[in-house]
Amino acid sequence: MAYPAQVPTSPPPPRWALPVSRASPVPQALSVPQALSVPQWSRPWSLVLVLGGGAAAALSFPNTNLWPGAALGVAMVYLAWRGGSARWNTLLGFVWGLVLHLPLLWWVSIPVGPVPWVALCTLMAAFQAATGAVWTWWQRWCPRRAARWVNPLALATLWVAAEHLRSTWPFGGFPWGRLAFSQTSSPLLPLAWVAGAPLVTGLVVLTGALAAEAGLALRHRARLAAAVAAAAAVLPVAAGLVVGAVALPSPTAAETGSLRVGAVQGNVPGQGLDAFGERWQVLTNHVDGTVALLDQVEPGELDLVLWPENGTDVDPQADPAAARLIDDAALAVGAPMLVGTMRYAEDGRYNTTVVWQPGVGVVDDYSKQHPAPFAEYIPLRSFVRPFSSAVDLVHSDMLPGTEPGVVHVATPRLGRDVGVGVVICFEVAYDDLVAGAVDAGGEVLVVQTNNANFGWTSESTQQLAMTRFRAVEHGRAAVQVSTVGVSGVITPDGTVVASTDLFTADQLVATLPLRTSTTPATRLGPWPARAASAVTLVALVVLAASAVGRRAKARRRRSDDVGAGEPVTPGRVLVVIPTYEESQTIATALAGLAEHVPGADVLVVDDGSPDGTADLVEQIAADEPAGRQVTVMRRTGKMGLGTAYLAGFAWALERGYDTVVEMDADGSHRAEDLPSLLATDADLVIGSRWTRGGQVVNWPKHREVLSRGANLYTRVMLGMGVKDSTAGFRAYSADLLRRLPLDEVVSAGYCFQIDMTWRAHQAGARIAEVPVVFVERTAGASKMSQGIITEALFSVARWTVAHRTRQIAGLFRHRRSQAPAGLVEEPVDS
Repeated sequence: MAYPAQVPTSPPPPRWALPVSRASPVPQALSVPQALSVPQWSRPWSLVLVLGGGAAAALSFPNTNLWPGAALGVAMVYLAWRGGSARWNTLLGFVWGLVLHLPLLWWVSIPVGPVPWVALCTLMAAFQAATGAVWTWWQRWCPRRAARWVNPLALATLWVAAEHLRSTWPFGGFPWGRLAFSQTSSPLLPLAWVAGAPLVTGLVVLTGALAAEAGLALRHRARLAAAVAAAAAVLPVAAGLVVGAVALPSPTAAETGSLRVGAVQGNVPGQGLDAFGERWQVLTNHVDGTVALLDQVEPGELDLVLWPENGTDVDPQADPAAARLIDDAALAVGAPMLVGTMRYAEDGRYNTTVVWQPGVGVVDDYSKQHPAPFAEYIPLRSFVRPFSSAVDLVHSDMLPGTEPGVVHVATPRLGRDVGVGVVICFEVAYDDLVAGAVDAGGEVLVVQTNNANFGWTSESTQQLAMTRFRAVEHGRAAVQVSTVGVSGVITPDGTVVASTDLFTADQLVATLPLRTSTTPATRLGPWPARAASAVTLVALVVLAASAVGRRAKARRRRSDDVGAGEPVTPGRVLVVIPTYEESQTIATALAGLAEHVPGADVLVVDDGSPDGTADLVEQIAADEPAGRQVTVMRRTGKMGLGTAYLAGFAWALERGYDTVVEMDADGSHRAEDLPSLLATDADLVIGSRWTRGGQVVNWPKHREVLSRGANLYTRVMLGMGVKDSTAGFRAYSADLLRRLPLDEVVSAGYCFQIDMTWRAHQAGARIAEVPVVFVERTAGASKMSQGIITEALFSVARWTVAHRTRQIAGLFRHRRSQAPAGLVEEPVDS
């Protein structure tokens, strides 16, 4: 909750019906810490910032290549996140991620349609949303004095950790859209040689955050701080220039000779999913392209000919005609060939590249280790099918290879075998797969890909940018060879020395330097990303523990300062108990109330129980001593829990009760817990099972999971801070009940409790939760059913849609009083 500017010097007058001790006034200095004022953008402006920031980041990737946009996008979301609540910053992060990924991954929609494209972008944006939430907690817990200098570095570390998580999970992850891959035309690219994508991403984020801090400092006329932050923001760029000038010229040189290669881009007859409808035509195109290399070289001059992924979908190891075509081409050019093909097994297929030796056939091979989920294989196929029939276009799931991406090519000119590092298509985005190919002995890198399914989009140029990044990261010359383009030849410093256009038949000839030394990035492997993840986790745990300790200490100080006061003047309390066939338990419940809250009256609302519950209550009422009234309201049939309580509320308000209590008859609500509810000063007091100190007894595990899940679902969907909104043990003030539109409440089952909590929340009521012990009934039958659960699920979803729609509609109408356009000063949520 946001701390108020002033704290009342005394509590409001009580309404509860039992004598309780009232504490003396809490001194203001001990009641709450002073509100921390930090720069925060008003919500419409923060939304504008993230929309612009996501768009700027999207423009930093190919084909636009406006690489400063990545740091600018980070700076804008950094400003938008300052001082916001966790829920709001989560939404801002999600919007930023969606604006980045929707245009970046547009190519996904070409072969499979809009639903999988939007689903993938939503998943990517969810990681950015989580980053916003974690960043909010960091700002809330980090000591304010340290935050100004630590925040930019903290955000960089958190961002790297988030990219690492989404690059590995779920289904092996999807690393597309990492900020490092937008920097292949920037001065930061040489720094990939030092520590790979984690370092480059971290420096992009650090640059953006420092630039934002410089702007904030300048706004507050702290010119020295602004100058320091601005100078720090340009340091990563300067470091990249220094590394590029000093460290990289020597790593580009050949160490173990050179490899003369020819790359064949054969083109395909169509586009999209029909691109390989004519498998033999695609094979013939690449055979013809191989022969066309002889226009540039003489037979025997090449050491290796490179074909793309799916250069032939006809397996030459299973089809003699395909084998003859490939062997004839290899003999004509006088060189071994690296051929992308398919290998079929009984339980699936493999995306494979084979080394074809002229006159011999296959002498080595590599199978793709990371097939693309939902594209090359379908996890959860039966679950996904209702959302998109495109899953059935993948008839046979692709199986993962198990060996690292390296093949060995006999090279007579060098008198030895050359290790060729191979990754297939999307594998170039995965740090570990490319590093594994180099560690296994790859002296050059070959990225075989098939971009035909993605039409005239930027998918192929995004992939070429990743290949450039890998060349610098591992100090290896690289070739990207595609069926339709873009193909390219890249030197170890990331320079593209030759490339092709989309949907053309073309050939490239190049001499590649062979290298065996490893870069610092190769030697470090996954440890920079793992270190960022570990530091983030440890920092959050330490800060959270520190925050909890500070709050506990503050509570103890306030508690020590509180003295005993005079008893509260009693009021009138009515306990409403709905019943249906509760003859086995109602007497015990009434006896407990008589013992622990003798001043409270009781109204039993019975729905025509055939077991005589109402008759039993009337017998008990006849023996009640003076001072307590027990009344039975008889109804003709089973009309539901919600209507019973509404009838009880109306009965109580007509008779002038100050407090109305909901309580079950089955013994699950203990009468001894009721005094603590009545002693709590709030409009609605909930006896909570799930707040600290609350517990359940004798509940089966599935009921606990169901209850916790329902409350988490409600809390997230509706944005309430109530931990047990489904609890049926609660006390309402009569004032609150009069303010609520009870005639509009239609919930019948246990959803009634959520409905009433939500209406109280919307009415601005003070809601408190008091820990209680919930005891599972020992007699009678539970009224829980599938229909009750369904009612709650759909009702909460309906209320959420209505609420969020109103929020969005009112967002840009919202104006803060006495606030300038843009930046305002607000207390930090706690």
